[in-house]
Amino acid sequence: MKSHTKKRFILSSLATCVALLIAQNSLAHGYLESPLVRSKMCEKHPGSAGCQVLLSTQPGAMYSANGHLYQGDDYLDYENALPDGKICSAKGRSSSLDMPTSKWAKTAITPNSAEEISLTYLFTAYHTTDHIRYYITKNGTDLTKPLAWSDLEVLGHFDKAGSYSHTRWTETVKLPSAQRGPHTIVTMWPVSRGHGTRENFISCSDVDIQGSSVESWSSTGGGIQAQTDLKAGSTIKFRLFSKSGGGSVAGETSFVLPQDMSSSEWLFAIAKATNDKNMPAKIGTLKQGNVVLESGKTSYQVYVKKADYSYEMDIKIAEGGDDDKPSDAPQAVVGSDINVVATSSSGFAYKLDGSKSVGATSHQWTKISGPFTLRKMDNAVAEVVVDKNQTGEGSFQLTVTNKNGQKHTATMKVTAVAASATITGAASINQGNAVSLQAKANFAGSGGTAPTYSWSVSNNAGVQVLQGSLQQLHLASLVAGNYQATLDVSAAHGGRKATAKHNFVVQEKGEEVRPPVANISGPSQADAGVTVTLNAANSSASNGGKLSYSWSVSPHMALNANGAKLDFTAPKLQQDTRYLFTVTVKEGNLSSKKAHTVLVKKAANEVVEGVCQDIPEWTKKSYSGGTTVQKDGHSYTTKWWAEQHHVPGTAGWAGEPWKDNGVCK
Repeated sequence: MKSHTKKRFILSSLATCVALLIAQNSLAHGYLESPLVRSKMCEKHPGSAGCQVLLSTQPGAMYSANGHLYQGDDYLDYENALPDGKICSAKGRSSSLDMPTSKWAKTAITPNSAEEISLTYLFTAYHTTDHIRYYITKNGTDLTKPLAWSDLEVLGHFDKAGSYSHTRWTETVKLPSAQRGPHTIVTMWPVSRGHGTRENFISCSDVDIQGSSVESWSSTGGGIQAQTDLKAGSTIKFRLFSKSGGGSVAGETSFVLPQDMSSSEWLFAIAKATNDKNMPAKIGTLKQGNVVLESGKTSYQVYVKKADYSYEMDIKIAEGGDDDKPSDAPQAVVGSDINVVATSSSGFAYKLDGSKSVGATSHQWTKISGPFTLRKMDNAVAEVVVDKNQTGEGSFQLTVTNKNGQKHTATMKVTAVAASATITGAASINQGNAVSLQAKANFAGSGGTAPTYSWSVSNNAGVQVLQGSLQQLHLASLVAGNYQATLDVSAAHGGRKATAKHNFVVQEKGEEVRPPVANISGPSQADAGVTVTLNAANSSASNGGKLSYSWSVSPHMALNANGAKLDFTAPKLQQDTRYLFTVTVKEGNLSSKKAHTVLVKKAANEVVEGVCQDIPEWTKKSYSGGTTVQKDGHSYTTKWWAEQHHVPGTAGWAGEPWKDNGVCK
C-alpha cells in the first residue's frame, strides 16, 4: 500500500528567501533565466492572458524570480508526486501558473544546425543539488490544455550541478524530436539528499522555437474531401491516430456548424481548427516546404513529418431537408498510407480500408506495384500481407462503382522498413559532467507494448564498465578514456530487434571554474552634504579574466559610478538613514555581488529635504494599486497590489510593486 506523507507547498520569493536563509542558513533559490520562467516573463509581457489572471488572483507569484517549491519525502519522485495539470505550480498555491501554454508570452529561441539549444540556470545563493532535469513538450501536444506528464519528454539531465551564489550555469541540450513552434520547457531542481530539506524547485518556461524543421512535410493518405453542403448543427470530427501508440488517438478536432455552410466553408473550418491545435499533422497545400491552408477548396491533403499517423474524418449530418443528401457521384475514400516495421517471427496482414467511400455499391482493390500479397480484393476492406523480414513499398488502388455504373478511384501505399535502433548523445564529454545517451527504436510501441533495452559500455581494452536497462543511460563516474556503448533493443510483438553502437570520449576534468570575488572599501558613515567614495578595485578575478562592475543602491539616490569606483553626495535628510550599496562584479559569464552599508547622518540646523507633507508613513500591511506613502524621505506609489513583504525602496522583486517618486520636498 502506498504510504502518504504530509507535505507543505511554498511559493518562494525574494522576501521568503531572506527569512528562510536566516532560519536554515542553507536554503537557496534559482530559476531558468534563459529561456525565462513564466512568472518573470510577466515583468516583460504583463499583458498575456496568463499574467493577467495571475495578477488578479495571485499577484505575489507574478514577479517571483525563483522556482516554485514542492516539499515532501517524495520530492525526488516528482513524476508521481506532482499530478497532471499541476506541474508548473508545483501543486502549490499559485494554481494560475498551471494555465495552458497558449496563455503565456513566449521566448523566441533558435536551435543550431545540430538541433541544440542553450539553457542558462541562475543560482541566487550557494546550494548543492541532487540533479537538474529539463523536460520539453512533445510534438503534437495540445497546448490549449494544462500540462500532463504524458505531454513531456526529457530534454536534459545533469547530476550534481554545482552552484555558487549569483552565478549562472549553462548547458547545451539537443531537442529530442526536432521541436518547432510553441512549446514549454519544465525544470526540476531537487536539492541534494544530504541537505535534508526534501525540496524541489520547479518552473516552466514557454518558448517559440524558430527555424525550419530538419524533418520535411510529406503527404499521407487520400486527404479529406467535402462532397456536399451541410445544415446548421451538423458535426465534423477529424481524428489523428498514432500507429506506434497502438492506434491511440494523437489528436482530435470537432466542429459544429453554427449555420448552413457550403462544402468549401465547412471543410476550411475543420481544417483551420485542426491546424490551430498544434497536432503533428497539418491540413492544406504544400508550398515551398510549408503547409498553407487556403479557403474556397473542397479537398485538402494531410501532411505529416513522421510516417507514424493515420486519420479519419467523420460527418454527422443534422436532420431536416433534402439538401443534406450526398451527391449521386461515387467517391473512393481510402485510409492513410501504411508504414510498418518488418517482423522477424511471422508475417502480418494490414487492412486497406475503403469502407468510408461514398455512394459505392461495389469495391475492387488491385495491386499496382510492390512485393506484398493482396487478398480480399473485392471487399471494402482488403488486406496486404507483409511476410517476415520483408521490406519494400507497394501501391494499391481502390475502384468504387455506384448503381449507375459510375466509377471513382483512389490509391494508397504500404511501406515496410527493417527494424533499426539509434543512439543520440555527445561524442565528447568532460570527466565528472552528468550526461546521458538516449535510445530510439523505429518499432517502439508496435503492438501496444514497450520494447526492452539493454546497454553495455566498454572501455578501450574491451572491458565492460557500465550497464543499463532503460531507454536513457546516464554516464557517471567514468574515468578519462575512449568508450563504446552498445545498445540492443527487442520487442516481443513480431520478434523485432535491432542493435546500435556509439563511440565517445571522456576528457580529463579541467580546473574548476569559480566566480570572481567581489570586495568594497569605503566609509560606513557620512555626514549630510559630504562626498563619499566607495571602491571595488580590490575585487579579484578567479580565472585570470577581465572584470566589469555595476552598482545599485537602496533607497534610491543619485550616483556617479565609473567602473570599480562610485561617488555620491550624502543627502540632507530629517533623520539618520542607512543606505545599502551593492556592486556586481562580472568575469565572463560568471558574477558575484558584495554589499556595503553607509549610514548618512541627519542634517542639523537647516531646512532639509525629506519631509512629505500629508503623505502617510509606510507600514507593514497590504496596499491597493495607486496608493502613495512615504519612507526614508522618499514618496512611493504602488503600481499594482502590494503585500506586506513588498517594501518601498528595496532592490529587486520585493520592492518591484512600488514606484519611487523621488525625495520629498
